[in-house]
Amino acid sequence: MANYPHVLLALSRYDYRTHRGIAKFAAKHNWHLNCEMAITGKIPKDWQGDGIVTLLSDNHELVNYVTNADVPFVDLSIMRDDIEAPRVTADNDAIGKLAGEYFLQRGYKNYAFYATTTDKVARIRRDNFFEQISSFANTISDWGISENKKDWESKISILKNQLLSAQLPIAIFAARDLDASIALDACIQANLNVPEQVAILGVDNNELITNSLQVPLSSINHDV
Repeated sequence: MANYPHVLLALSRYDYRTHRGIAKFAAKHNWHLNCEMAITGKIPKDWQGDGIVTLLSDNHELVNYVTNADVPFVDLSIMRDDIEAPRVTADNDAIGKLAGEYFLQRGYKNYAFYATTTDKVARIRRDNFFEQISSFANTISDWGISENKKDWESKISILKNQLLSAQLPIAIFAARDLDASIALDACIQANLNVPEQVAILGVDNNELITNSLQVPLSSINHDV
């Protein structure tokens, strides 16, 4: 067993694709991967091992556990970049710019950004998107919701009203695929055609979301 480092998968947010990628790496490098927390969300407080792969967030219990475990750890997020750690993350600057290029190539003049959180990832994607389109746009709107605890009905109602007062056609860049699906719901309720009147682009390429909607959505794939 000395040749099998024991590694804990301690994620604050589960994505089966991330798990699959780490599992492939673990198998190739003879890791013994503990997935208990990734599956159950419960921190295995009696775990003893050699390292942790984590996704830090504002979950203080997780942060305290990982930073006090006295083993090396790698973070898969920039949400807690105030904590010094090696990181493997998406290039969020490039994602925002790519979204802008995608819409500019299709000739749009009216743009909006939509997110249901104001975290660092959303802000970086938004800022680079706006920078990319700023010289070519007639209108640019930030429809991000600062309070992420709003219920679904409120989110839809707010965005529906924003859409009905916007200049059309308009291109919406959503911070994540879940946000893109909310934008689509708002369009449906506002009787706006997608993509003819409202084009929507998400991020993460989560086919469990993008391909199970009334209108399949485009998404940026950054290989989570």
